[in-house]
Amino acid sequence: MLVSALPEESPVFDESPESNYTANDAQQKATEDDVDAARETEAEAVDRSIRILPGVKDMIECIPVGRYAVATSGAKTYAYGAMTRVGITPPPVTITADDKRLKAGKPAPDPFLLAASCLGFDAKRCVVFEDSPSGIRAGVASGATVIAVCTSHERSKIEGCGAHFIVEDMRSVRCKTEGEGAGMKLVFTVEH
Repeated sequence: MLVSALPEESPVFDESPESNYTANDAQQKATEDDVDAARETEAEAVDRSIRILPGVKDMIECIPVGRYAVATSGAKTYAYGAMTRVGITPPPVTITADDKRLKAGKPAPDPFLLAASCLGFDAKRCVVFEDSPSGIRAGVASGATVIAVCTSHERSKIEGCGAHFIVEDMRSVRCKTEGEGAGMKLVFTVEH
């Protein structure tokens, strides 16, 4: 998760009888419907045992909307399905492995750089929470402050990846806001 969005633009389809659809438009619409159906099928197949990790929901709830993003190595359908299943509304800025704007995925910094840009921030002014070695390396390479979380890998597997802080889970990190509007700043505290 990258912290610190501009709403994504949604395509608008004019389905009124007056619209001048061509055969290509009809084919594109059919293809989009097929893709939507495939996404729904994949989302239904998301592992039903997915659970929210300790402290994640509290962290998300204390960060103002538009000040955080998700950058994941998962596909869009899996990521959105997993977040929804545990009661998290996917943020407007959610960068997934199949995002066509990405040139490279983790361990390249591209997912975090893109997320920061979409939020309107320089990655150097952001905090990345990561639980995988490749994600930690990507966060570090982006210039962000990286907090590694030992939820999917043992501490020994992530200690040498360059994180600025390592915590057992998100319950060890607190966030508070200072100021308001454009001058608002997020202050993180890492408990040891």
